[in-house]
Amino acid sequence: MKRFFFEVAGSPVSQPRQRHRVIVANGKAFATNYTPAKDPVNTWKAYVREAAKAKRVEVLRGPVIVEISFYLPRPAALMRKKDPDGLIPHAGAKDLDNLYKAVTDALIGIAYQDDKQIHECHVNKWYHEKDGAPRAVITLMGE
Repeated sequence: MKRFFFEVAGSPVSQPRQRHRVIVANGKAFATNYTPAKDPVNTWKAYVREAAKAKRVEVLRGPVIVEISFYLPRPAALMRKKDPDGLIPHAGAKDLDNLYKAVTDALIGIAYQDDKQIHECHVNKWYHEKDGAPRAVITLMGE
């Protein structure tokens, strides 16, 4: 089984809801879904792709196992002396499934042919350590 491990520096960004528009072409109207080009998720996905390429991640065939730990920015209210130095579980506003979706979408064609190959995932989110920084740690396993 192949295993790829890499870290993406920067504050993780959630996949936003898709926008919709109606396009009329050749007298027929149809709806399309899109993510706005200037949305911050596009930059985050580019960071994920570059980190995977830097670690020479190969396209996995067959079932894939994904493990992702998100380390989100720690608010000033949790940086006081009395607060723990290590990781603190994050139960805040960023939805775990939307963070996960942004990463798995970014890795299509780089780590696997399609995200439907993912058959198992382990995902968590934390506030980073007092001396740490926001990031995502990603592990991919498969054949």
